[in-house]
Amino acid sequence: MVYSLSTGFVKQIFLSENSGMNIILHHGNGMTSIISNLNSTRLKPGETIATGDVIGTVNNIEALSVGRVDWLVALNGYGINPLQFTASP
Repeated sequence: MVYSLSTGFVKQIFLSENSGMNIILHHGNGMTSIISNLNSTRLKPGETIATGDVIGTVNNIEALSVGRVDWLVALNGYGINPLQFTASP
């Protein structure tokens, strides 16, 4: 499962030949998340999300037999390191 890093709303959901299902989330204060390579989601554009809500399921890469998700976080249009929003192990 893939979870939301913060509250916000679903701006857009689209499919791409290269990156599968993509979801764009707006978290407010200029912060946006783009999650790619999802297998499925139950979210709809315009839907509000809370921190920790399930965004979708991971898409398995057949050649590797593992799941992979791409996660981009932007602040005011500039990419930032998303690891600062994750907990330390």
